Formats: sequence, C-alpha cells, structure tokens
Amino acid sequence: MAQSANPSWVSRPPHVGNIITCLYPGDPKGRLRPVLVLEVRAGSVSGFSVRVAYGTRSLDYETRGSIDLIIDKPIDIDHCGVPEATRFDLETTAVVAWEPPSCDCWRGWATPILGELPTSQQVECAYRLKAIQEKQK
Repeated sequence: MAQSANPSWVSRPPHVGNIITCLYPGDPKGRLRPVLVLEVRAGSVSGFSVRVAYGTRSLDYETRGSIDLIIDKPIDIDHCGVPEATRFDLETTAVVAWEPPSCDCWRGWATPILGELPTSQQVECAYRLKAIQEKQK
C-alpha cells in the first residue's frame, strides 16, 4: 500500500471555530497566517477544504469593529492560540485545501490548528455572519 506524502493531520480536519494557519490566497506577504475556520467541506475524491476568514493584527476598531470579530482580551488570545490581538475579517473569506502548502504548521507545531474561539466569541461570530448575509441580500 502506497503511503500518502501528506502529513497525518490532513486526515483530521479542523472544526468550525478553530483558528488554523494557512497561506491566504492573494496575501501579498505569502506567509502562513492565522485564519478562522467558518466551514469545513469534504472533498469529492478525498481530502477536505475549509472556508476561512482572513486574520490580521491590524485591529481597525473604528471602521471594522462592528463588522469583524476582534480577539483582543488576553484570555481569548490564549484560547485562540494567536500570538497577539487579531481581527478576523468576516467579509474577506476564501476556500483553501486542508493540506500543504495551502494549510501548514508554524515552526514547532505538529498541526495547523492553533486553538479555537471561546464559546462567547463563536456566538458573536454567528450573529455577525448572519448580519453580513442579510446585508448582501
């Protein structure tokens, strides 16, 4: 039996609300960055893909604070596994394959999964995503 060239974590997809590291499509810096998993999709042949929200350390409270999800309390930052306060842009999303090179691990990590949103933040995220959907109708 041929062994897969992919790491073992590829067969264990993340969950909605997880914070993972990926190469966000179109990111000019082209580096692994934290993103928020909004949806997990099973592939038609094999494997998984994830719809993610772009993560940035540019918090932009004034113009994006009521739209995006901002993780800025120390306890939430730790729970999410991000190194600093992070804003997840809920209007800027992409679908990426749950495998290298799209998703990969930061140095010293065994998986791209950094952490997860606290329950209260998951609820807030759901409300904000619903508001964005309603606005687009």
